[in-house]
Amino acid sequence: MRVLIVCPGWPGNVNPWNGIFVREQAEALVRQGISVHVLTARVFNKDAYEMQDGPVKVYRFRFPSKQMLLAEYERIPVFRIGVYLLSGIYKAFRLIKKEECDLLHAHFVIPTGLIVVIAGRLRRKPVVITAHDSDVVTFPEKSRIAGWLIGYSLRHADHIIPTNVYLKDHIKEHFGISEDKMSVIPLGVDRELFKHIDQAEARRKLDLPAATRIILYVGALLTIKGVDILPEVILKVCDVVPEALFVFVGAGPLKDLLVSDIEKRGLSGNAMFAGSKIHEELPLWYGAADLMVLPTTSEGLGMVVREAISAGLPVVASNVGGVPDVVKDGETGYLTEPGDTYSVSEAIIKVLADKGFRETVRRHSSVIDPFDHQKIAKRVMDVYKRIA
Repeated sequence: MRVLIVCPGWPGNVNPWNGIFVREQAEALVRQGISVHVLTARVFNKDAYEMQDGPVKVYRFRFPSKQMLLAEYERIPVFRIGVYLLSGIYKAFRLIKKEECDLLHAHFVIPTGLIVVIAGRLRRKPVVITAHDSDVVTFPEKSRIAGWLIGYSLRHADHIIPTNVYLKDHIKEHFGISEDKMSVIPLGVDRELFKHIDQAEARRKLDLPAATRIILYVGALLTIKGVDILPEVILKVCDVVPEALFVFVGAGPLKDLLVSDIEKRGLSGNAMFAGSKIHEELPLWYGAADLMVLPTTSEGLGMVVREAISAGLPVVASNVGGVPDVVKDGETGYLTEPGDTYSVSEAIIKVLADKGFRETVRRHSSVIDPFDHQKIAKRVMDVYKRIA
């Protein structure tokens, strides 16, 4: 079977994280015997229009991005999305014939889901859409047009893959999609890559202080990730644990604001901005930390949460989306309310006070077993076979 995956991003020269979860799933599908081609937008000028990334051939279509991801715009860029859609549909239409694709699979409902729905109808090919969260839950709140386009894409897809039960129920309730047309399949985790690493060894390799308590944030520095509340959280935590060090792994438009806010509070010595890291380096950062914090306001799956727990790292994360599937209070971490600096701070302090909590997480890390990426790829392949 030959599949064209259409997604908003793919790891490249500028942003090695962009779409990393799609790449992992694509590579796992290849190991299941699927021939995978990928179409994505060319956001950064340094990224090639065509490239071979391991077993996957990647194509990029033209898009006036201003070197910014769609998620980084404060307002919906209507004109740019219009160009995005036209360019993506045209490129997908041509690739279906060129690569003799049997099936189209989009990650995110809009704009990429709309691309595969239209291109698939024109070429008479079946379409699968994986819904992640913000594309279904957040976008309709910003624009009625976006809500209508989401509904159109969902209704005209042959099958929909919500990444968690909450999202499936939301799609059913708000868009009238039958459960028979949906299969809840989360994204997978590479259990071989994300495993326990000795903390002292990890800190030595990363040149991090051996004696301090390290709280790790991994992800884009965006408002939707809730990072804007972390300067206040740092202040509250450091009142109790003065030696705490918050390490930010990732990049994004909020970095300057975060640095400025932390400096104003006199906490520069308690924060470190490590920048973006390639995916294969993350196990070391998980190994070096005492816990990970994710104060996100919207999260379909929480890939970094699953990776951290797989590596034996406690997690303090917002009780949203698919996060509660793996973050269990007192076992793998603690759930907090989005935007609540008090509950986030108290949960962090509670974990830091329990020096045996990392061992507790290791004992319960089997909660990640169902999310092994090869098991997940097989479930996706089963969907392909049903509708192809």
